[in-house]
Amino acid sequence: MVDLGGYSDDQLVRNAREALRLRHYTRASNFYCEYCERQVKVGKPISPSALACYGVALGHTGRQKEGLELCFQALFADRRNPDVYWGLADLYWLSRSRRKAVDAVDRGLSLSPGHPGLNRLRDEMGVRHAPPIPFLSRNSAVNVRLGRMMHRLRSARASSG
Repeated sequence: MVDLGGYSDDQLVRNAREALRLRHYTRASNFYCEYCERQVKVGKPISPSALACYGVALGHTGRQKEGLELCFQALFADRRNPDVYWGLADLYWLSRSRRKAVDAVDRGLSLSPGHPGLNRLRDEMGVRHAPPIPFLSRNSAVNVRLGRMMHRLRSARASSG
């Protein structure tokens, strides 16, 4: 393990975010851990974004429960931070809780429609289209068949264009 004592707080956060972006979760977790320990030692608050990102890093290293707890702490500190919703959505998606992940993405995008992490996650999860006939249930045979036909038409149009 690398000695993180020589890094400034800003360098720790920058390196942690870069490691998280590159999906080097253990490395990101180590940087965030050092940063958070320093902040606690001197009595400074930890930003909700850093807490949420630390939670994501922990979640991807097999510590999902701890990661979600950090994200909830961040949410408690700032309910208007899209990074927090990205962290929650990512961890819910990781734990295969699609409904909760979609809700978190929707809440985050309502705050920041251009958030790259939330948009990337939404694209990864996929977006459901409205049923072709809205007053029928999504599972009705008519809606299912029409939906499949419309999907084929959209796919054919996209591949030829």
